Amino acid sequence: MAAGSTQDEPSSSPAPKVSEAPRDPQTATEGVWPWREEKLTGKWGAARTALEDRGIDFEASMVFDVVCNFSGGIRTGTDYPHLFNLQLDLDLSKLIGLEGGEIFALGQFEQGQDPSVNLVGDYQGVDDIAIQSGIAQLSQLWYRQAFLENRVSVQIGLLDYYFSFASPTAGALFINNGPNYPAITNVSVPTYPDQRFGALVDLQPVPWAQVLLAVYDGTIPPALGAPNGEGSRGPGSFFDNTSGYFVAGEVDFEWTLSGGRAGMLGLGGWGHTGEFATFSGGVQDGLTGFYGYLQQTVWMADEKDPNGPALTLFLIGGTSEQSVNPAAWSLAGGVEWQGPIDGRPQDTAGFGFGLVRFSDEATVVREPYECALEAFYLLQLTPWLAIQPDLQFVIDPGGGAVASSDAFVGILRVTVNF
Repeated sequence: MAAGSTQDEPSSSPAPKVSEAPRDPQTATEGVWPWREEKLTGKWGAARTALEDRGIDFEASMVFDVVCNFSGGIRTGTDYPHLFNLQLDLDLSKLIGLEGGEIFALGQFEQGQDPSVNLVGDYQGVDDIAIQSGIAQLSQLWYRQAFLENRVSVQIGLLDYYFSFASPTAGALFINNGPNYPAITNVSVPTYPDQRFGALVDLQPVPWAQVLLAVYDGTIPPALGAPNGEGSRGPGSFFDNTSGYFVAGEVDFEWTLSGGRAGMLGLGGWGHTGEFATFSGGVQDGLTGFYGYLQQTVWMADEKDPNGPALTLFLIGGTSEQSVNPAAWSLAGGVEWQGPIDGRPQDTAGFGFGLVRFSDEATVVREPYECALEAFYLLQLTPWLAIQPDLQFVIDPGGGAVASSDAFVGILRVTVNF
């Protein structure tokens, strides 16, 4: 599942990433909130502020979903997935005087059932935090060292692919995975909940462009067509690898139109060097995929307030090899409207879609496409509490492999930042 909207990123991001959103919908515009604290637990007296001044930042959040399939799919019913994130970010320049150094750790605890498996039968995933078996694990642990005024950085450790690649920030608040990342990457990608050891190089030769290159341990738990073997979550199976590597690259470009309207374009690709079972019954060496995404803020109420009301459009698509990948190509997009109601500039409304064209060789599906339509309204009650009603209509979920008919799904998400 994707992580774009639910997996906490460090307060000081791994690099000044070009694809970062021009606005943060969770950050209060000055003067809006009657509450001063941005976290439920406040500043712990003066302790939290003192630790942050020394380069030690603790963050915690809980995401609780009520997912109800009203009709269609596999069956009607309700699931209750919930995810707790606990992260630690150490700025080593403040802590020990090591300029450009950073250590980041993320622990994740998820419980509940996966409504895509139990209720809906869709391929893309109606809920981006849901895992069928649940987890209690250290999901990320890495060291980053920046050079040349942060224009070059090297990151090594337990990494998440979507933390850096293939995730348009304009789609981050959607709960369905379709608008979060290309559905072609559902196969064999080292991401939540199966992050893997790897190394990433981040280059920013000019302010408006960025290049990302990475290699990860490829021995992740098998999805459809993925290689066998779980390997280890540490460096052991990375350096003594028997199931191949996952390699990735991306180039991002950004610009700003008149009125402060930011936009960006990302182009990337990935490849796995392991062996894959083909739909025809054979074995294929390696698997590749290519993708691109575009986002553009088309309206801002005030160019001097990047956290104020604004309207952003985005589009993301990709293609992969039909011989192994159930998704031959995918296309998703949508619109996010921040501050749709006067006096509530931190609320966000969104409408989006996710479309998958299944491989002609994947005989398990009865229909060639799956299309998910999604609409949500995020109500930011306080800087630390958000409630998000969400409606999804999934057409031909999973290509009809296990689902009986189109599904109508409702989700209520509550997010608390501690």
